Amino acid sequence: MFRYITALPSVTVIFSEAVVGVIPQDLRVNGSPATRVHGKGAGPYVFTGYATPVKKVRVRLMNDGIWDLAGNAFVGSTWRYQLVKSGVDTDSDGVSDDVEANILRTNPFNADTDGDGLPDRVDADPLMNRNHSHTHSMDMGQ
Repeated sequence: MFRYITALPSVTVIFSEAVVGVIPQDLRVNGSPATRVHGKGAGPYVFTGYATPVKKVRVRLMNDGIWDLAGNAFVGSTWRYQLVKSGVDTDSDGVSDDVEANILRTNPFNADTDGDGLPDRVDADPLMNRNHSHTHSMDMGQ
């Protein structure tokens, strides 16, 4: 499936389940493979380093070599992506979308990425605190 947009400095992919084997070349922008990817589990995975697109952008996620934790090939047939804009805070957690996607590696469309009851802006390490409970009162793929 292909989608078209007009700008794409990075692509963030969140899978519907934890996966392994994700490599930069799994994501192609106008046929140019990414050269860097950061992420783990279900994501977010942030892909960068492909040739800068100038006009329309065609994004393709290759799923060769991506596996779920049970050892099954990831066969997600539908996926979507959202453009992460600089200086915008879509989830109203106090952190701009571009900082969440590119620095914190949190989901810019979910105010509490790790689900611990704290917004990403106050969570010192939001992805590492998944199993901690706090008393304090923050798709691509399917």
